[in-house]
Amino acid sequence: MNRKHIIAVCALALCTALCIVGVSALTEGRSRPTGRTESPSGTEKDEPECSLGPAPEPGAPLLTPGNILPFDMRSVGFSAQYLRTDGYHEGMTYPRVKIIRSVEELNAYYEANRDRYHMSGFPEACERYDETYFKNRVLVIVVVESGSGSVRYQVTDAAMTGVNKDVLAIAIDVLDPGMGTCDMAEWHILIEPAEGVDVTDERYVSVNLHTGSMGKLPGNNTDTVYEPITEEQAVEIAKAVVTVEYDCVKAVYDTETAAWTVDFARENTLGGGQTVTLDPYGIILGSTYGE
Repeated sequence: MNRKHIIAVCALALCTALCIVGVSALTEGRSRPTGRTESPSGTEKDEPECSLGPAPEPGAPLLTPGNILPFDMRSVGFSAQYLRTDGYHEGMTYPRVKIIRSVEELNAYYEANRDRYHMSGFPEACERYDETYFKNRVLVIVVVESGSGSVRYQVTDAAMTGVNKDVLAIAIDVLDPGMGTCDMAEWHILIEPAEGVDVTDERYVSVNLHTGSMGKLPGNNTDTVYEPITEEQAVEIAKAVVTVEYDCVKAVYDTETAAWTVDFARENTLGGGQTVTLDPYGIILGSTYGE
């Protein structure tokens, strides 16, 4: 082997050694999946866990459907009251949610909002929420706003959902008659979940508004369809709350107020009658007696 061949072999051996060392160094320095990330300062920190977002202030608005998750749902029983409590505030976003767990909290909510909304009917509606009620139940207040006083709301479902079944999802239909008044309207919806139903705080309540008829939450039984009632239906519904004797009935739908008025009276008799008012979908709004 001549001198040139020896130099070539040595050079090849040196290159091979350098490549092996380089690959080994790259392998040792390569990052491996560890479930952790590095902060800008170079210190390690845990990956953030999944959350429902930052906790809002009490009564703060929720992003809807916001924290509702596509998990199986478990429907829970509920009752609801609907109070029109007008009070427009520029920049206010809806729906707003407040969870009440005691009589003291309910009174505090009323005092804090009585000057912001027209809440004259609120105390009477809340008489049922006493210490006995709050022993094993909560009250969920949902405040909504519509661009017309003709719009009504109907809670159609409430269900526990989420990975740990700790999110209360509430379905509310927005019942819009199509033609209505041009006044803004705010409503307090008082939702009474079944005994034992509770959530950590307002972050764990998901309000799902749907214009028209959503009925049940997705995956929960069959949908309920709501349609405007007829004159005959208005009369039959109104009869359920009539307490006077009558032999004459008259039902009229007022397009300006978007409401049915059903008058019950005795023929050829002045006074002593009763008038029942209903919304376009058959929800009784009130009842008055003639003098």
